[in-house]
Amino acid sequence: MWPLMSSDADALLAEIEAWSDPAACSYGELGTIVLNHPGFVPLLRKRGTLKADTAGKLRAFMRHFPDVERLPADLRRSMVAQGRTGRTWSPENHQSTMLRLGHPELRDPPAAPRPAPTGDKPRINAAVIRAAKLDGRDLPIFVTALIDMGLECWRDDRAAHGEAVA
Repeated sequence: MWPLMSSDADALLAEIEAWSDPAACSYGELGTIVLNHPGFVPLLRKRGTLKADTAGKLRAFMRHFPDVERLPADLRRSMVAQGRTGRTWSPENHQSTMLRLGHPELRDPPAAPRPAPTGDKPRINAAVIRAAKLDGRDLPIFVTALIDMGLECWRDDRAAHGEAVA
C-alpha cells in the first residue's frame, strides 16, 4: 500500500482537528482508540504521509462518532483502555465493541432489508459451500454446525466480559 502524500495528510489533519475539539477527545486518545498509537497525529504532522487504510479507519471512526453526544466520556475512557491492550476500534467490530462496552444504543442501525431471493432457497456464501465440501458433511448439516459453533463463541465472548448470555 503506497502512502498518501502531503495534501491528503493535510486534509486528514484538518478533519481530525475539526472533529477533536467538539468531541473533547485528545489526539492521543484518538490515536490510541483507533490505531493503538497515541503519537500518531504529531507524527502525521511531522512526516506528512500516511497509508490509505489508516486514513480510512480514522475517517470511519469519526463518522461513527460525529459529535460529543455520540462519544460519551465513559465510553471514550473504555475505548482508550481497550486500545492500549491492542484491541483497537474497527468499523468491522463496531457493533460488538459498543455492546461489550455497554453502549448498545450506539451500534449501527439495522441494515435495510435485502430484496427476497429469486428462488425459495437462501443465498449461501461460496466459502461456506467450499468449507462444507472440505469438511465432508452435507451442506445443511454443516451450516447448522457452523451456526452452533458461532453461537457458542458468542456466548463465550459475552461470558468472558461478564455479560448476560441468556
